[in-house]
Amino acid sequence: MTPAALVQTFLIAFAARLSGLRAVSRRCGHLLATTNFSSICHGLRRRSSPAFVRRLVGRLETSPRAGAKEELVAIDGMAVTLPKTRRHHCKKCNNATVGGGVVWTYMVHAAKGVCPVKILKLVEGAWHDTQVMRSVELIARGPVYLMDRGFYAFDLLAGWLTRQVRFVVRVREHDLVYNVVRTFSAPRRIETKQLTLDALVRLGGEHAKTHPVVRLIIAVLPSGESLILATDRLQWSAERVLEAYRQRWHIERFHRFLKDTLGLAHLYSFDQSGITFLLLTALLLAMLLFLGAADPAGETIRILRAMLKVLRETLGLDTPWKRNTYTPRRAKKSATKRLPNH
Repeated sequence: MTPAALVQTFLIAFAARLSGLRAVSRRCGHLLATTNFSSICHGLRRRSSPAFVRRLVGRLETSPRAGAKEELVAIDGMAVTLPKTRRHHCKKCNNATVGGGVVWTYMVHAAKGVCPVKILKLVEGAWHDTQVMRSVELIARGPVYLMDRGFYAFDLLAGWLTRQVRFVVRVREHDLVYNVVRTFSAPRRIETKQLTLDALVRLGGEHAKTHPVVRLIIAVLPSGESLILATDRLQWSAERVLEAYRQRWHIERFHRFLKDTLGLAHLYSFDQSGITFLLLTALLLAMLLFLGAADPAGETIRILRAMLKVLRETLGLDTPWKRNTYTPRRAKKSATKRLPNH
């Protein structure tokens, strides 16, 4: 069973939404030279399997260029986990789950011929976003990176400002301390949000080790929750900063696409290497779908959904938005009548 055949097999498994390893062995036994599902399970556990598909993904990955236009690139982590009560060979994520995940960048509007996703780090077990980012070199004077609260740390902000990395990151409200240096605009209504602060501020209290100077925008959402953003974009309007951060939601939609639409949430393996292999193979399929688009324009996630629909229609399968209706269902057990005792 070669690594190439294993990758090809699970590209088919994700596209066709095969129900399990027995269905995989029946559909793709000619590729794997075996119809024994236990052999496939062993192939997924090999450390060489995720290493092989990682090299394939690496060949397709592209990075935004320094000095390019201010395109929006979201950064986030995605976990692939299972309950620790299941039989597994995985590292602990928390007290309830085991598995791993990945931290990557996602281009909201990727250009033709450019892969929209780049892996920053593959993780086994638990991780923290700020720890991952401390070992990642973001592109200076490149795209505008959009990040959630998990990436907010003073040392990261200071480093990005020094290296001229463009960013918009959400700030944690409970530990926010700042001094206003200069005000950009007055409080006002922006669509459904109430802008309460738009100013250049020095972050941190007197005991902080570093005091990054950033533009701070505070807006109150209709729910009453405060949306607090830190950015280096001094020339942008507050409206543009808020709209840019809203685009970060596209990476959450991409995670849902991988898990729910491609079927990554339906794990074929409960082994650490197997989970990593499946994650990378699902990503490889998404990359190939995007590169197969004749004229990609607009939101990356819309292009991915459209291309998957075309692929499944070509294979004669139903739409990916419906339940997997062609999966064999287990027959209901008929009630057995108990004979009376004589």
